[in-house]
Amino acid sequence: MKIFFDHQIFSLQTYGGISRYFFELMSHLRKISDVSIRNSILYSRNVYLDQSFPHEEYLNYENWLIPKYFKGKNRLLKLFQILSLAPNHDLEMEKFVFQEFGKGNCDIFHPTYYNPYFLDFAKKYKIPYVITVHDLIHERYPYFFENSAETIREKTETVLNAKRVIAISQSTKNDLISYYNIPENKIDVVYHGRSFKLQGASTDIKKEERYILFVGNRSHYKNFIFFVESILPLLREFHDLKIFAAGGGVFSLEELKLFKKFKIEDQVVHKTFLSDIALAHLYQNATLFVFPSLYEGFGIPLLEAMDAGCPVVCSNTSSFPEIAEKSAYYFDPTNSESIEKAVREVLTKRELQVHLRELGFQNISRFSWDKTAIETYKVYEKGIRY
Repeated sequence: MKIFFDHQIFSLQTYGGISRYFFELMSHLRKISDVSIRNSILYSRNVYLDQSFPHEEYLNYENWLIPKYFKGKNRLLKLFQILSLAPNHDLEMEKFVFQEFGKGNCDIFHPTYYNPYFLDFAKKYKIPYVITVHDLIHERYPYFFENSAETIREKTETVLNAKRVIAISQSTKNDLISYYNIPENKIDVVYHGRSFKLQGASTDIKKEERYILFVGNRSHYKNFIFFVESILPLLREFHDLKIFAAGGGVFSLEELKLFKKFKIEDQVVHKTFLSDIALAHLYQNATLFVFPSLYEGFGIPLLEAMDAGCPVVCSNTSSFPEIAEKSAYYFDPTNSESIEKAVREVLTKRELQVHLRELGFQNISRFSWDKTAIETYKVYEKGIRY
């Protein structure tokens, strides 16, 4: 089976859950004996590609006319990535997609995001495609995003013309049916896998520090500020307790003003991490991981925390109960008392922390990228067959 991925998400994301998903999917599909993978990634600064460097199986260096066995190839590729020398990045990569369609170099196409630039050519050359829908956050909360209307327009066109649609959770499938009226039998639920490697990293965490870990974007529906406000009684009661916010950019001026207003400037700390290993150690050393988001299509940090042995306290909405099952302690993300009570329970009860850790290890056995690849392969078969 010849599977062709495009470049979209690797141009849009330097780091993030969707590019992680496609990187892992390509990597694990290669293990299937009759699979060949091609893609239109002529240029990318994506960290997952970069961490796997040299990655000629992902980056189509031959399209820059670099001889395949050129001795300094890897250094030259690295330089191209840093200096952004590939001409007309997106246009060049889209052109490459069209060329591959015309050559008949794929049995199934899997675009990595929702831009429908390829639709006319896919129809012209009768190339079936599968699209993965990760969430419906723009549809549910359009007022949180400046580009919601454009994203929804593109997604609608791409999703409705796909041969098959992959939803990353049953929750996302339910939303797809509700918002797009897609036939249930056209949608396949395929979960993410887990990726953490825990060996050999060091962090600047002091062993005596006690902290609650929050990971990723903090804006809008992620509910970070409401969470901080909800646990103010705990921060004031336990002066040694901190919140580590990992990733998501440095604190905004508004956030800093709020922390100063509440007199918790020293208790809310931003942490930058440069690798999965460093992030894994932030999870490992945390007293608990909190995920107060109002909505998630899957919630990869749930698996990251469980993989690292970190107790999970999270929202009881959308996909959270489906993915975490009994291995998390839940709260209502719109109710400050519910949040404070749940965090207090896990924070102050050592036996509950141990219990959640054990349940987390049991739960993550349901998820692997090999399983994701095999189930996705079966979706491709359906897309080709029908």
